[in-house]
Amino acid sequence: MRDIDCHWQSGSGPAALLESEVHVWRLSLDQGPRLIRLFEEFLSSEEKRRAEGSFLEMKKTSFRLCRGFLRVLLGRFGGTAPEAIRFVKGERGKLHLDASFRRTGIEFNLSHSGDVALVALSKERRLGVDVEQTRPTAALDEISQRLFSFVEREEIGALPEAERIDGFYACWTRKESSIKALGGSIAELALEVLVTANPREPARLRRMPSTDSNAGPWQLQDLPVGEGYAAALCYQGRSAEVSLWDADAWLMSRDNAGT
Repeated sequence: MRDIDCHWQSGSGPAALLESEVHVWRLSLDQGPRLIRLFEEFLSSEEKRRAEGSFLEMKKTSFRLCRGFLRVLLGRFGGTAPEAIRFVKGERGKLHLDASFRRTGIEFNLSHSGDVALVALSKERRLGVDVEQTRPTAALDEISQRLFSFVEREEIGALPEAERIDGFYACWTRKESSIKALGGSIAELALEVLVTANPREPARLRRMPSTDSNAGPWQLQDLPVGEGYAAALCYQGRSAEVSLWDADAWLMSRDNAGT
């Protein structure tokens, strides 16, 4: 696997998405009202109803920003208007482009936690991304018992006590991104997908359910999102050039321009 460039680049990013690349975009969910309104204009009527159905204003804002930004990126690399994008859900609930847009070959995945959202994009290769805000909670042990294998729990338990929370979130994001790449749910596949859990060592898949061998092997790597967060990316196929893009400066220019 190629080493990831840990530097988040600013700006509008590349003009095209190549089959040899995976793009990961980081978006702050702390945005001004004008950009939120702009992104809401791109949403479908069903998406607008879903946003309004949330009781928490923070969740409404997060959904509008995440789904609107996803539409901006898909429209850009797919050569169409953001509001023209149409989605369908797979049998396990994973979002896909509908048949009329699949000719682009674009695959995508989205995750958000706290004030951070990540959008991963590729061409002709399945992928998943996960970000989690790292915070101690009494539920971590119970979650580990239900969703982590004995080997994963043992690896976390072998860490110094001060590092075990980081070990939990390293294991969770690596596992969740891999399961999302498969299009499954963590409740269904938690003990089928096994990963390493040491946050000080490179991410590695211990076991992945058999899939289409013609699509190539699976790649797993951590993403350097920032202090207080853990994140991971999983994708299928030969090792790709993974580029990291920070969207905030680009979106600020769009916000200031009102476009």
